[in-house]
Amino acid sequence: MKHRPSSHPSEHSPDNERAAQLEKDRQYLLFLLANDLGYDTRDVSISSEHSDTEASVNPAHYMITILPRQECQQPGRIVAIYPDITLVFDTHATQQCRQHKSLESCTKEELLALIKQDAACGLELPHGQRFTASMVDVLTHPIADARARISEAIEMEQQHHIAQTRRSLGKVTIHRAAGELRVAPQTVEKALDNPVIREKLGKIATNQRGTELQHLLTPRQVATLAEHLQSTPPPEGYRTLNGVAKKLGIGGNTVRRIIDELNGAGANIHGEEYHKATGLSYCYYSPTEQRRIENWARKEGLFTPAPAGYLLRTTVAKRLHVTHATINHAVKTLGITPKQYRARRQNGQPSHKRGYHLSPEQAEQVAAYLGRSLSTTVR
Repeated sequence: MKHRPSSHPSEHSPDNERAAQLEKDRQYLLFLLANDLGYDTRDVSISSEHSDTEASVNPAHYMITILPRQECQQPGRIVAIYPDITLVFDTHATQQCRQHKSLESCTKEELLALIKQDAACGLELPHGQRFTASMVDVLTHPIADARARISEAIEMEQQHHIAQTRRSLGKVTIHRAAGELRVAPQTVEKALDNPVIREKLGKIATNQRGTELQHLLTPRQVATLAEHLQSTPPPEGYRTLNGVAKKLGIGGNTVRRIIDELNGAGANIHGEEYHKATGLSYCYYSPTEQRRIENWARKEGLFTPAPAGYLLRTTVAKRLHVTHATINHAVKTLGITPKQYRARRQNGQPSHKRGYHLSPEQAEQVAAYLGRSLSTTVR
């Protein structure tokens, strides 16, 4: 049975997609314990942490504690399941390393730092075809031994993949090359835009297909890209889009919108692609780019909650029983300039979303212009 890598979250319901992937990974681990290792899953302790996104009931990750069993020499393990990675820790080693803080209270970044600090504590499992074998290995053998075997298997797979690519016949399109390399087509396109890589590749053939000009890569060029995409991890401090969002305490779509606005204003924030040993590639943003994103967010009032009494334009429209377009027309006619603030949830806490708000006076002014009253709703 193969463990599939997490799919990219849907733009429409990222929380639901992440929760579904987490639940799938949790059930898969329990199935593995019961069927491959003969473990009584009633003895497994499962805890979860919920994200602080608006009214979210979806867990951000699972922590699964597997107690040691002396009769079959099963070591104690803690498995941390996130939508994008799976981490496995040796219970005894982590207790010695972290005497005053449990793993359950650590963030993902702290867990990764712990692995980097002490390799005997745990490791990150490679997703893909080797996930099951790697999981069984690390659950039943010392962390150091399992890591050595996993690294050796990954290296052999990569060498085999490169050799297979070198032997392939004929030229292939960017999309076909991306499929062979198990990366997104955009990753290959960005690599082709890199002057250093472009020089290594040499002249790239093209083919006119209808109105589209296709690039065609030779087996040697695909193999060169394969070697390039086995790049080292991102530099210290680089974060993915979701990593930036978590650091700032806002949503991923909000960060994406800020990047679009910055680039629309002349910035050049596109991040850099880094390829992981898992076969997945991610776009990482440098600390400088992260600061520009945060500064823009602060400038736009993204971290400032709406003052008491301020209402979203949509809320004013609801209370006056008119359309949003009617409110916009009134605001424009009256020369009112709404201000952007973080919206508030029904419980009064700031949301990660922002919106245009009207002050109590402005809301009353709009109501009077439309011949209506907000006296019973505006405080």
